[in-house]
Amino acid sequence: MEHQRTEPFTAEDMKDQLRSVLDATAGVYNIERIFKALIQRHGVQDLDEMNTHDFWTVVGQNIE
Repeated sequence: MEHQRTEPFTAEDMKDQLRSVLDATAGVYNIERIFKALIQRHGVQDLDEMNTHDFWTVVGQNIE
């Protein structure tokens, strides 16, 4: 049985997801800049529900 979230998904949840994904990915990233760009494009959204291509495009534009 899949655990269902009872609290609303927040911007801080999204930032935590972003850190987890990028910590597991080679490279140096500006997490704040990526986070702001993702919020501008998609609003607060679970990264698992975001279009993968869009996500990695934003990340790629913010590699340091």
